[in-house]
Amino acid sequence: MRERVHAVILSVAALLLVALPAGSLTIYDIQYTEDPGGDSPYAGQVVTVSGIVTAGTGIFPSGYFIQDGEGPWRGVYIYDYTTSVSQGDSVTVTGEVSEYYGKTEIGFISSVTIHSSDNQLPGMAAVLTADLATGSDEAESYEGVLIAVSNVVVTDDDLGYGEWEIDDGSGPCRVDDEAYAYSPSLGDTFLVVAGILDYAFDDFKIEPRYAADIMTSLDGSGSASIDIGMVPPSSTYNLRVRITPAAGQLVAASVELPSAWGWSGSGSDVLLSGAGFASATSEVTGSGTSADPYLILVQDAALTVADYGIVEIRHTTSPDSSASYPFIISTAGQGGVLTEIAAAPRIIVTRADGTVPISLVRKNDEDGRPLLLGEAVAVRGIVTAGDEFGPQSFMQDETAGVVVYGIEDALTRGDDVTVMGTVDQYSGLTELVSPSLLTLHSTGNAVEPLTLHAIDIATEGAGGVEQYEGLLVQLQGVTMEEPFFPVDDNVMIQDSTGSCQMRIDGDTELAGTPAPRGAFNVIGVVSQYAPDSPHTTDYQVMPRGLSDIVKGGDGSGTVAPQPSGVFRGADVTLTLTVAAELGELVGASIEVPVDWEWTGDVSDVSLSGDGASGAVVDSIVGDGVAEAYAIYISGALITASETMSVTIGRLVAPSTLLGYSFVTMTATAGGTLLEVSSSPEVWVVERIADIQAPGDDGYSSAMVGQGVVVQGVVTGPSPVFNPSEEATSFWIQDATGGVNVYSGQDDGNLGLTLGTEVRVLGEVVEYAGVTEVSYDDPEDLTIIGTTAVPAPFDLPPSRGINETVEGLLVRIVGAQVATAPQAAGAGKNFQIWHDMALVDVRVVDAAQIDLSQVFPGAYFDLVGVAGQYDTDPPYNAGYQLQLRMASDLLLLDLGQASSGPVLEITPNPFSPDLGEVASISVNGPASSRLTLRIYDLEGRLVLEPLDGRPGGPTLFEWKGTDQAGERVTIGIYLCHLTVVRTDGTSDTVLKPVVVGTPLD
Repeated sequence: MRERVHAVILSVAALLLVALPAGSLTIYDIQYTEDPGGDSPYAGQVVTVSGIVTAGTGIFPSGYFIQDGEGPWRGVYIYDYTTSVSQGDSVTVTGEVSEYYGKTEIGFISSVTIHSSDNQLPGMAAVLTADLATGSDEAESYEGVLIAVSNVVVTDDDLGYGEWEIDDGSGPCRVDDEAYAYSPSLGDTFLVVAGILDYAFDDFKIEPRYAADIMTSLDGSGSASIDIGMVPPSSTYNLRVRITPAAGQLVAASVELPSAWGWSGSGSDVLLSGAGFASATSEVTGSGTSADPYLILVQDAALTVADYGIVEIRHTTSPDSSASYPFIISTAGQGGVLTEIAAAPRIIVTRADGTVPISLVRKNDEDGRPLLLGEAVAVRGIVTAGDEFGPQSFMQDETAGVVVYGIEDALTRGDDVTVMGTVDQYSGLTELVSPSLLTLHSTGNAVEPLTLHAIDIATEGAGGVEQYEGLLVQLQGVTMEEPFFPVDDNVMIQDSTGSCQMRIDGDTELAGTPAPRGAFNVIGVVSQYAPDSPHTTDYQVMPRGLSDIVKGGDGSGTVAPQPSGVFRGADVTLTLTVAAELGELVGASIEVPVDWEWTGDVSDVSLSGDGASGAVVDSIVGDGVAEAYAIYISGALITASETMSVTIGRLVAPSTLLGYSFVTMTATAGGTLLEVSSSPEVWVVERIADIQAPGDDGYSSAMVGQGVVVQGVVTGPSPVFNPSEEATSFWIQDATGGVNVYSGQDDGNLGLTLGTEVRVLGEVVEYAGVTEVSYDDPEDLTIIGTTAVPAPFDLPPSRGINETVEGLLVRIVGAQVATAPQAAGAGKNFQIWHDMALVDVRVVDAAQIDLSQVFPGAYFDLVGVAGQYDTDPPYNAGYQLQLRMASDLLLLDLGQASSGPVLEITPNPFSPDLGEVASISVNGPASSRLTLRIYDLEGRLVLEPLDGRPGGPTLFEWKGTDQAGERVTIGIYLCHLTVVRTDGTSDTVLKPVVVGTPLD
């Protein structure tokens, strides 16, 4: 697994002279030397330096150059092939100074911080060619510095190894092709040759970085930047375009606006500033269409390296489509013609939600470098590879795919997520580094692989255009010569169109396993490993696991057990469904593990499914003791869609908690039975009800401290119940009960969503009264798939939450709010009346439930997980209903206001001794006032539930108590409803209600 230090993007002001961190050195301190050999006085020491990147990642093979000012002793090479930086980045680097065959460099990098991007580069030092020659007194001082020589002639066009010689009349110096290859002719003249002065193979030499460093004219020279890098759609901005020459003097410039960008086209919305534009004038041409875009022409300029110019374009409006929009900049020297500069500055327009299409992240230049290298962006897509490749995850949207490297939050295949990260490149592979999960939108989303051929992978990247990198793809009918899949290595696969590379990651279950004997289909993500520029080769398909290798022939096929988990010692009927991957299967055999009790009787085996129409059980061999029972089946015709189900009845599961393999073999017509690559495994698990069963104290589990295996369906999702980003907590339920699952080592796992079926190996513990299955190693948690969430248990009338329902998903119907929500920790608590029982309700902030309708007297249906929080022995209090999502809290609609008085009582009679309450429903005109009083037969007031309540439907539940809260005696009572209208008139309704008690 690779290790590297990733850049961190911080928003700071662009700086030409970098503010140095405390305790750091200047590059001058490190480079300046009076040593005849040029060695740094800090050689062998770890230092921290800051500077502006003058030649970014990918220009030179294994590092980049930085500079903290203009002139001698101000530049140095950073040997760092793991961190991607861009020209203009302001960086701070910590590493060890060394002399590599005479060149001072900083290597063994321990940290790199990118403070800001698109900063103005230090000015090129104007020097004579003689001063750069090997052996001159000045050359050492310019090592690593951005320099420029002017008015030179080629005096030797081939010094060997791509080097050539130039002279400005002062004496010759060398030019090399390590970063940019140019083929001169003897006698060629150049206005400027620029680049980094490097030292290698005992010679100093100028290293031009790209074509723009070799100038035959000032036309099209220089650089430009815009002060805004990323904006939302349809927003208004004033844009400041800064234009700076690379050398010489520019007298004219132009800025072409993208046609999609909104602007007035008025000259009054153009302002010029900067010393280089002090006497300049501007005019606007064009109509703003794609055929005739707005063009701002600036003339009479005097732009130099020291005197830049700024074109401010006021009141522009960003497009409504997310894309990267280039602003075409052209420049000209005296007597020249306006010519487009090499690198046009761009503004990224995001989507309305702040994300950008992944295709924008994946867009490269012709050398395969991302155009957004170093930019912090947010993307949304479906995860196609979670942790199958260790820290390297893959995700894709409808436009493209990309790698997310090193995200702390667990991503699971099928997650729909929004992720923020910095665009980086690792050996050609575009990645989002330093990522963070912004939103998990949903889980279990399927992504269909794109069907390609080997030739598509082999020819990917031509001209820097990558159509498939990062995408989930499928290659059909491929073969490989090797008998085994490699481990952390590549293998060639072939189809009818050619061959390409397949990469087997050592973190996957494929590593080192036998390869298919014939043709197979492979599903995988497209990756790349091309350390050297241009990064346009060496693409590879990476399967994520065994299920991505779809093979045919003997021993092929998949087998799915149902159920996949059974209770210890249980009577079991097991169904194993066999499906072909490629082609057809006609025979199969299944072994029953000797640890399982079985009759071995053919009458206990049945075959079903379209693939089993002609199938028969040939024989059953073995005795189930010394030799496992093996069921042999022939006459099947199994395909991918026409499956065969083998049902084995009267099995008895072992008592040992373990996964048991039902070894399955398959064969094609005329073939031999061979074991499938992944025989089905059935686990013996603990009943959750047994885990919840209390011990001697009547509350804590009798199994505390014991190791268990449980299997169940998530009813309380981890995105809601995780206590922190460092821990995972969720609730599961099987056919017998429910329990909390917790891990302090599985950092903030968000993949345990509703309906996820899981198996957990852990230890039974008690925490604040809650029985938990606690696991340490994330590998002890297995996601089996998704299934229906169990229906909630309907809590009987007047029953509260207690130990008997802890962990279960429960429902309370028609509950009345007793107390208003109150803040408590990371959530709110309130209480409800469930008939006679007072129930605590807990709503954590992560559940995102609106509680604005929750007030005393309101009625709701509620669903939640029965939990507990009680820190004091004997842990018999603090029971609570834990809501999970908005649909768990349903406000009851009591109907519309009536035209006259309504009084209804049910049940009537009722018995408080049986936990019954009388639901008294009253109603009246909306503009009226309602008063409800309960009297005894002597006319004495017992209770006044409503006193001037506004008209409309109201429900009151009488628990058979008086104003003091004391239970009334059995007997007949009178409910008296008065409705007072706005005109002063009133109506009265009187009804009896009987308080009874059961008779022995």
